[in-house]
Amino acid sequence: EMILTQEETSLDEFLHEVTSLGGEGVIARDPSSWWKPKRVKTLYKVKPLHDAEGVVVGFTWGRETDKGSRLLGKMGALILELEPGVPHGAPMTKRRLELSGFTDEERYVADNSEGYSRPGEDATGECIFLKGSKVTFTYRELSLDGIPKEARFLRKRGDD
Repeated sequence: EMILTQEETSLDEFLHEVTSLGGEGVIARDPSSWWKPKRVKTLYKVKPLHDAEGVVVGFTWGRETDKGSRLLGKMGALILELEPGVPHGAPMTKRRLELSGFTDEERYVADNSEGYSRPGEDATGECIFLKGSKVTFTYRELSLDGIPKEARFLRKRGDD
């Protein structure tokens, strides 16, 4: 059981109040910090997260990006078939979702030879996420088209 401190309870209540009025989230700042025009550890963005589940139907190979090719030969994204339903009052209309947010260990593929020749494409091999298994992911909100925004892997379902 998780026990929240008074500060965490107050922040959660304030976040709920802001989002119920149409706000996206809140920014928490260390009161002794100075403003700097860059990313700093004294500011913390807090947004509500929702979770949903999907069934693994495959994955894509990692590809080269403007930041390098760290994912070549590894799993780039997990392809999910979304569970039907109406989470948080809005229908998920997109049935296929490419999910990110994995560690390097989770991205490991036993036979990765195909990944170097087909970056970014759907893969035919097997990764540690077996086809047909269920995973839980988080997302911030649904787009107007019913697509989860900022979807990130949370955990494998333990009952598979």
